[in-house]
Amino acid sequence: MNVIPPLQDDVDFKLADQLFRLRSAARELRVLRAWTLNALLSTWGPDYWDPESRWQRLLASSRGDWPEGLRRTGFMLLFSTSVFTQAVMPASTSRTIDILSKVRQPLRGDSASRGPFLTLLNVDFQEDDEGPVRAVQAYAQPVYNGDTLFPVESGFERDVSHLLFWLQQSLFDAAPKLRISIIKPLFAAETPIGLCRPDFVLEIAHRDQPPRRLLVEAFGIETEEYRHAKEKTIPRMKYLGPIFAISPEDLTEANSERIGRRLQAWVIDKLGGG
Repeated sequence: MNVIPPLQDDVDFKLADQLFRLRSAARELRVLRAWTLNALLSTWGPDYWDPESRWQRLLASSRGDWPEGLRRTGFMLLFSTSVFTQAVMPASTSRTIDILSKVRQPLRGDSASRGPFLTLLNVDFQEDDEGPVRAVQAYAQPVYNGDTLFPVESGFERDVSHLLFWLQQSLFDAAPKLRISIIKPLFAAETPIGLCRPDFVLEIAHRDQPPRRLLVEAFGIETEEYRHAKEKTIPRMKYLGPIFAISPEDLTEANSERIGRRLQAWVIDKLGGG
């Protein structure tokens, strides 16, 4: 979900297809010796209230396989339009799922523009393991939208993602042999002077030229702590590739066309070795 492949690959982004891919990955992960994560996972919100759903029946079947003293646990992976302090609102139902603890999520940017989300819930069956289902914990990862579950960390990063998708399309139209992948790194990368995690990475390649890696940084927060953190990580990022910085002012109506042209020119320049 964190990689938008080159447009030449003609990948069709639909929510159902992306959830299927996540389920396929979950088949490779085991929660118990006899049970995969996929078997104990639901992607359909109404399953939460339906004891006769296939998901809840599988959880019931797994009961005897849980070690003594370990509470029977299920999982839900839900596209959600909104999250609250202790609740999530899945798009697949009009009902809200209350969470026993505080919903965890990235804290960058304005909370009002952070969603929509891909939410991961873990559930149990109350203290006595007899039910009904209750959601114990939840993590809400902001995503670009319901069709493209590309992770972002704020509303501003969503705006920057929109610019990068436009860049990918515009350069594809102008140079069909230019391949651009857009990557949202999930983990920090090692450099000779320490770890860093760029906001976005562009991998570009043209014909038989070796691919190049370019970094795009979204400077969306104006706090002393944030600036101090960037002062430490930017020198490290320079070991990974050239950096293009984008601020909220760049994406205003007055400046958005200019920043788009600058970004296009920068990518073409770096492709040529600049």
